[in-house]
Amino acid sequence: MNAQYFEEIALPMPLTQSAFAIADRFAAAQPSGSKRDQVRHNTLAVQVVADYLHLMGIATAVSDGDSWNAVTQLCSNVADLVIPGVGRLECRPVTDFPADCYIPADVWHDRIGYVVVHLDLDVKQEGLILGFVPAVTQENLPLSQLGTIDDLLSHLFALRTQSVTETQTSSTMAQASLERTKLTQWLDQLDQWVDRGWQAIEQLLSPAQLAPAYAVRHDPQDPDTVEFVTQAKRLDWQRGDIPVIFIAGVAELPEAVRIRIQVFAIEPTSNLPQDLRLQVLDEMGHVFLETVSGHHDRGLQLVFEGERGEVFAVQLGYQGEMIVEHFEI
Repeated sequence: MNAQYFEEIALPMPLTQSAFAIADRFAAAQPSGSKRDQVRHNTLAVQVVADYLHLMGIATAVSDGDSWNAVTQLCSNVADLVIPGVGRLECRPVTDFPADCYIPADVWHDRIGYVVVHLDLDVKQEGLILGFVPAVTQENLPLSQLGTIDDLLSHLFALRTQSVTETQTSSTMAQASLERTKLTQWLDQLDQWVDRGWQAIEQLLSPAQLAPAYAVRHDPQDPDTVEFVTQAKRLDWQRGDIPVIFIAGVAELPEAVRIRIQVFAIEPTSNLPQDLRLQVLDEMGHVFLETVSGHHDRGLQLVFEGERGEVFAVQLGYQGEMIVEHFEI
């Protein structure tokens, strides 16, 4: 690959007077001629890439990079460009068209990719963006291995999407953490849960509803031999029909904590709607217990055991609508 090849496929960007002024100022602060050239070229390469990304609508934080730090300029050969929320992009300069580009080992890590920029400082006063690779494993990167500028944009878009997804997931998990009901605290701090929507069962259910006549689908374990501390809340679907009573119970066993989850129709003479699905999800959101209402079920029940500190969620689904309650044992 020669100069003509790159001039045909690469992207030219003008080197502005402002870019030269910044590069010259950084270079003047260095002690030797070779170090001054290195810092000047690195600074110009970073600004060329920053100007291009700006044109593409991608925000950068040039002054946040190590390449803008006087101490790092002196101690390292660095040309990083910070892209907020994505990472550091290394912008390596070349001043002719060699077979490869030098990538110092100092910048092999903590980078989201490498862009090579040819600097024409005298005739055209432009930076020619030659191409991009997402990672390097050797000091001399053959220019023949460079991908296109479109590859760079696709790479940045993928990283941005991943970052947004991770942020949303983290936010969702943090919100779930705030909303978790800590079941074992019920065992000795029952009163404080009233304000969070939980109430004693007797406040929500009539004596008729409390009668042990419900045709509840049982877990193979027999919960009747264990005394549960229970609380209940009313759950309403968005469309306003079939409100249900959701009951959670917790019991301390010698080597575990037993949990009982129940759902009843709120009217003592009513059945649950058919195909109402009760699920228990683990911390990763995977279903590990499930039951579904049939034609004449008055209620559903699931019983399982866990350890203190474990988290789970209970999901109630009916005709595409979901109600989720988060818990910590």
